[in-house]
Amino acid sequence: MIINKIKFPIYGSIIIVSLVIGSIYIYKSVKKEEKNSFLPLYFVMLFPFVLGLSIFSTFIIGLFEDKVTIGFSSFGAGVGLLLSAFIFEKIVLLNGKIVKYSTLSLPLIYGISKLACFFAGCCYGIPYNGLFKVKYPFVMDKFLFPVQLLESILFIILFIILSKLKNKNNIVYYVIISSAVLKYLLDFFRYDHVNKSITSNQIVCIISIIVLIIYIVSKKLKKIYYK
Repeated sequence: MIINKIKFPIYGSIIIVSLVIGSIYIYKSVKKEEKNSFLPLYFVMLFPFVLGLSIFSTFIIGLFEDKVTIGFSSFGAGVGLLLSAFIFEKIVLLNGKIVKYSTLSLPLIYGISKLACFFAGCCYGIPYNGLFKVKYPFVMDKFLFPVQLLESILFIILFIILSKLKNKNNIVYYVIISSAVLKYLLDFFRYDHVNKSITSNQIVCIISIIVLIIYIVSKKLKKIYYK
């Protein structure tokens, strides 16, 4: 499959669509369980946090990689979404519903947004000549692994599985850890991994998993200690 440069601003359009679909999922899910008239205000807060931290994180990562760029980062967007959910939850007191469904929406939003990367030719895969190979003539003259499509499919499947487990205790932790593990594994198929033992994305995933595991363990130990 050969994909030429698309004149239509498809990248930004798909990113916006992914956020809108994620927002609809959050709104409908919370509305089923909580009748709160302040809920629409959450989405006024959501978009600036997501877009702002997304752009800021690409700048910070660029400083460490000696290639400062301004763009969109899935990690920054995820942090922005969870931060806005946490702040709104503290203000309005929705018993954890905003945080839960905002976290559950992460694999869905990410899965849809990776289609933007596929059509735009960014975040492309390693050199590859097998089934479903793809070439971006405006990037390089070689066929590549369609890692963006694989990410899109697997993260949407992950969303479907986790959304069926939404009533499980600690579902927020399951979402973050499973998403980080999946992202870590998929990064081996990205071109960024060529000639690198570990990428910045994988480092972020490892740190996220370790921090969350430490938090979960410490929380359980506190419960045992105070019993």
